[in-house]
Amino acid sequence: MEETAQEKNPSSSQRNHKPDKGNDFVRFTGLAFELLGILVVGIGAGYWLDDYFQNEIPFLTLSFSFLSLVGVMVYLWKKLPKE
Repeated sequence: MEETAQEKNPSSSQRNHKPDKGNDFVRFTGLAFELLGILVVGIGAGYWLDDYFQNEIPFLTLSFSFLSLVGVMVYLWKKLPKE
């Protein structure tokens, strides 16, 4: 089987091919679920601790909610491209 010249040396338009928009959709959908998971774990932990310590004011839920939001922002800052 002989390779043609085009198969050996792909043109510049083939080398600089951008990824599918479908790949971006999958990547950002996965990112959304990761962020949702961070929020659910943080809020759930605060709620459980408030329930465990029988706090009248849910300050641990509020604190963990805020910390989860900060964690999400830091995660996004590091995860998203800098372009």
